Amino acid sequence: MTYTEVKINIDNLQQEVEARGGLNSEQFVKLSQKYRLECNYFSNSTEGNTLTKEEVRSMIGGIVNVDNKPLKDLMEIKKHDEVLRDMLGGALVEVHLTEKYIKELHAKLMYEESADKKLNLGQWKQMPNEMITYKGDKYPYVGVAEVKAEMKELINRTNAAIDYILKGKKYAPHPIDVALNFHIDFLKISPFEKGNGIVARMLSNQILIAFVYTPFWITDKENKAYNQYIADILCYEGAKDDLFGLIGQQILRSQQMVVDIQEGKSIEESDKFYNQIEMLKRQLKAREEEQSKVKSAEWLEKVFAHSIQPLFKEVEQNVKESFGDLFDDIKGVYTLDIAEEELVESIEEELVSDEIETEEGDAITEQVEEEVVSEEEEQIEATEEEETVLEEEEVSNIIDLENPTIVWDGVEGVQANYSLDGFKLIEGAEAIQVELVYSFTELTYVIELGNGTVFEKEYDQQLESTDIKAISDYTCESIVKEINNL
Repeated sequence: MTYTEVKINIDNLQQEVEARGGLNSEQFVKLSQKYRLECNYFSNSTEGNTLTKEEVRSMIGGIVNVDNKPLKDLMEIKKHDEVLRDMLGGALVEVHLTEKYIKELHAKLMYEESADKKLNLGQWKQMPNEMITYKGDKYPYVGVAEVKAEMKELINRTNAAIDYILKGKKYAPHPIDVALNFHIDFLKISPFEKGNGIVARMLSNQILIAFVYTPFWITDKENKAYNQYIADILCYEGAKDDLFGLIGQQILRSQQMVVDIQEGKSIEESDKFYNQIEMLKRQLKAREEEQSKVKSAEWLEKVFAHSIQPLFKEVEQNVKESFGDLFDDIKGVYTLDIAEEELVESIEEELVSDEIETEEGDAITEQVEEEVVSEEEEQIEATEEEETVLEEEEVSNIIDLENPTIVWDGVEGVQANYSLDGFKLIEGAEAIQVELVYSFTELTYVIELGNGTVFEKEYDQQLESTDIKAISDYTCESIVKEINNL
């Protein structure tokens, strides 16, 4: 079914509901509770909330029947439900958007325990943010400096489209188009440091509800496609129809519930064993995710591209800019730490290959002994030279940071050595050496600074810009200390 066909079906169901006289108060309460359960559970679950559906149901019912769950998860559901309950309460919903309202909504929806992080609630981001696509590519959202202007333009554009609908203009867009265009355009900006997905879904649903359409929620099964379609649009110039069609199907699903409840049909899934099945699925998912993040050549390549390489470049640039006038020569050297058995195995393979080639050459040239001797001597000399070069290259394992070609099998770590030679204030001063060391464990990569400070990340986590700045600043501080010791 195309997106256009989905919209037609939604409108047909909406007209069918109106023709039957809408819902009575009992039906309305039942439907609202269903929407609250689904939206609260799935919108927060996709962001990492650990509450089960039954635990969310108990919280909506006013009974906190939850064991061993983080306070943050409980508060996120509570705050999300308060906003959703007001939106579904039956009163008129404000359809126009303002910067003030969006910021207030973010503050209402999000929960932070840290006093410093609480200050960021309801405020445009102060640090750049980005997404990692399903292909492993990095996509930066709109920059910090452009957020205010971009959000103003989005709000004005959305309100203008809403006015066209309210005034019955001939070429007015469909309300669902307005809601979904706002959804993807908001995510393109991602104006807050955290919580952009939840805010985008809530505001899109607010537009739908204001025009008497039903809300949508993205289930666990649909979440992978949802995120992939968003990445396709933002990063790979994909069309919007796949994403809009997916969300449209979810609006159709919730609209069908209105018809079902009018006809006296159940809108609840069977609760028998539901919680047990859900818990088993979550355990399986957690195990699969844990297994997928074990050290591998593929993960090391991604970590290098998204964390190690940017860090080393930033540190080298910072060191050269800070100390370039004080030293004659500054350079960074980057090397791999490879397991010894991998080195021996690699060299042995090369030697065996050369021996085979030599034996084949001997067999072919048996008939001309004098020529063979001469060729063998030349070949032995050439082979020895190649082996020497090979061993030097293998042992050094130096990385060209601009054009790295790395075989990650057997790599246990990466090192950066920054050398500052020829200190201009002290003649004959020894060169200063500062080192950064990455090491790879089975489940994490670790950066040791040498002062007891350690940055440890799982393989699917990147170094954040604040981490890179902290490491770069520490490196420069270490150089200053070394200068003072000269």
